[in-house]
This record gives sequence, structure tokens and C-alpha cells, in this order.
Amino acid sequence: MHRSSDENVVSLRPGNLQEQRELPEFGLGQAASSEPGSIMRTHFGIPRRAANENAEQQSPLNWRRGLFRVWVLASAAWLMGWMLYLTMYGLRGGFKTTGDLVVIPVLLFGPPIALLLFGLAARWALLGFKAEDGPRGR
Repeated sequence: MHRSSDENVVSLRPGNLQEQRELPEFGLGQAASSEPGSIMRTHFGIPRRAANENAEQQSPLNWRRGLFRVWVLASAAWLMGWMLYLTMYGLRGGFKTTGDLVVIPVLLFGPPIALLLFGLAARWALLGFKAEDGPRGR
């Protein structure tokens, strides 16, 4: 490569003579700004916490929403896995009677519903340990 005096770069490749304007290099999360030497950071829609933020100032985790999402993902994986297995089993001629088809809804939806009910019961039990706000009168 040869750099000319007007900051243009000429790349010499066999059979290809191409002139390109040299652009400033930016790191990850940086973009060009109208002022020379200034750096503008972009977040790409991902909220980030400041590194110097204290633990008391950080927002608490939303356990209810997070565990519900884990349940949705686990239930979807359960259903997809068993649907694939039952489809392959049915294609091989595994279902002989109509009684075999009654087992399918119980197998597919029973464990995810049981897990949801267990989660709700566990939440109810753990909320029993929470301290009451007002004075207790006897």
C-alpha cells in the first residue's frame, strides 16, 4: 500500500487499482461525532449499570418474572422434546390402541402444570416468612 499526501490510500492488487478514503478507526460502542476528538457511545438498546454504582442503589431482581420465564422455557423444551419423540414413535407404528392416545395429553401437559403449581405453592410458603408492617396486637 502506498499513502499519498492527501490521506488517500491506494491499494495495488493484481488487476485492481482502487482508491479508498482513509476513515478514522472507532472501537466497539463508539461512533463519529461532529467535533474532532470527541467520542459518542451507543448503547444498542442494552441497559448497563455503572461500574461505580453501589449495591444499595442497584434495582432489585424481579424473581417472579424471571422464574416465570424460566418455567416458560423449561415447559416449551419439555413439550418440544416429547412431541418429537411421540411423532417418531407414532411413525414407527407404536400407537396400537386409542387408550395410548389418552396418555399423550397427560404426558405433555401434566409435568409443566405440576411445576407451575409447585412454584406458586413455594412462593406462597416463602411469603409467609415476610415480616408484617404494623404492630401486632394481642
